[in-house]
Amino acid sequence: MLDGGYVVESLVQSEILLQNPYAHQRIRLARSVGVPSIRLSPEQFRRVSATARASGIGAVARQRWAPLELVDPGDGLCWIATRYLRSAGNLGTILRTAEATGTTGLIVLGNELDPFDRAVIRASMGSLFGLKLSRTCVEAFSAW
Repeated sequence: MLDGGYVVESLVQSEILLQNPYAHQRIRLARSVGVPSIRLSPEQFRRVSATARASGIGAVARQRWAPLELVDPGDGLCWIATRYLRSAGNLGTILRTAEATGTTGLIVLGNELDPFDRAVIRASMGSLFGLKLSRTCVEAFSAW
């Protein structure tokens, strides 16, 4: 389980590319609790990586969504609700700013936005995993 409560299904790593001691520590921790890990050569890792400069570690984690009826608007500082944005990177920037300012979570209205899109995750610099998430339609949000 990641710090934000995400369940890690598996890890992919390249020992040669992975230079961060903290990442090595987290891999050992994940293995100790039974998370499968696949070791790849740098070339293999670069083929499955979506970034130009592969860091040497990747994870497959379960998405975590809370039903809107379980969202407490009084939980934490505030919540952000959004429906449309011009680019996935913009959502990542919003998530990064939201976490930095103490926002509790994001309510996604409709199916147009995907907080788990790789461009969002990259732009959020991991902030996505520190926020609560809910998805609903505009009508249900208005009624809520």
